[in-house]
Amino acid sequence: MKKPPKGGVIKLRARTLLTTDSEGVSHFCAHIKYVSICYPPPVSEQHRTAEVAVVFPVYNTARYLRECLDSILTQSYKNFVVFAVDDGSTDTSGQILDEYAAKDQRIVTFHKKNGGVSSARNVALDAIENEGSFDYIAFVDSDDLVNENFFELYVTHLSANSADYAVCGWEPFDKKGLIRGGRKLDHLPPRVIDRDGAFHHAYGTGDWDGIKSYAFSYFLANRCFSAESIKGERFDVSMPKGEDQDFLIRALLHVKKGVVISDVVYMYRMRASSLSHDKSLCVDDMELFVALMKKAKLYPESARTGLERRALDCWWQALKLAMSTGTYKKNKARFVEAYNCLKSFEYHSELPKKHRKRLFFFSLGDLFLKLYFSVRYNKNKDDELRNAFE
Repeated sequence: MKKPPKGGVIKLRARTLLTTDSEGVSHFCAHIKYVSICYPPPVSEQHRTAEVAVVFPVYNTARYLRECLDSILTQSYKNFVVFAVDDGSTDTSGQILDEYAAKDQRIVTFHKKNGGVSSARNVALDAIENEGSFDYIAFVDSDDLVNENFFELYVTHLSANSADYAVCGWEPFDKKGLIRGGRKLDHLPPRVIDRDGAFHHAYGTGDWDGIKSYAFSYFLANRCFSAESIKGERFDVSMPKGEDQDFLIRALLHVKKGVVISDVVYMYRMRASSLSHDKSLCVDDMELFVALMKKAKLYPESARTGLERRALDCWWQALKLAMSTGTYKKNKARFVEAYNCLKSFEYHSELPKKHRKRLFFFSLGDLFLKLYFSVRYNKNKDDELRNAFE
């Protein structure tokens, strides 16, 4: 292999794959696709001394916990501390955390009664702020995996650009080791953005200043904040779902300058027991986004349209699911309440035709809805009949 030009480094572009052992646990492997030259930003002295605090909630993930911790402890950037909070696990997760903490002082463990992921994260954030010596705060879930340069990329680009927020690419994988296509960001060089750009990238639609939106890519664990920018922010323990979404919105309000990093360095494990792994958007999701939409006027324009569209999509997908599973009658009052909010809301921009039609169809009553869903989503119906509902 040829040496790179002066100042450059060899960068391997590879498709990340996973293999599964006899116990069904997935492990990394990679197939190199091509080699290229890249030029990292200059590394400042701050980069060499900055400390990263990692918020690490744990609940009954013993099966995956060792692999996750190993991926963190083998980081190329060494100056970090993991604040691991065992949220009342009933498996051996707590013992595994203590075992690792005894071997590596960069792991600090807390044990508490089960109170949910939000309360666990808040324990970590409280400890981080009490310590007061950290420059950046990252989030890792205890069943996921991170590439060895995960922290290195964050600290390098945050310090080089004097930024207070960074987001990187991520990939999901499942027990079969299948990569399903995550959020591979749309540009190769790191891109500096302001607060509007940060909101757009998470919630916007279309392009913003040359950056394609990954609408509703509100995943929290592929983001890193300066400790100062989110000081005092905590997760809402009253929210059974969507706590990441609520926290991220409030955190982004403090962003002055951010960096979008194209590298895919976070691996999200898709498993049936994951709270956030639910292909069918349920009624709780619908109500969450409708509630967030009510706050939309507080957010930058780059976020409002995306939040509004997400609320409308969640409402319709939850309605479709309820109709197909026979749970609509049980949840009818909740759907009507959401409809009344969506119907009367003062939207930031004109609604697309499909959303206007859906609101109109719901207003026609239950009998029409049953007919609509039985025809629209029944592949055995004649195309001509289905097209009548398009």
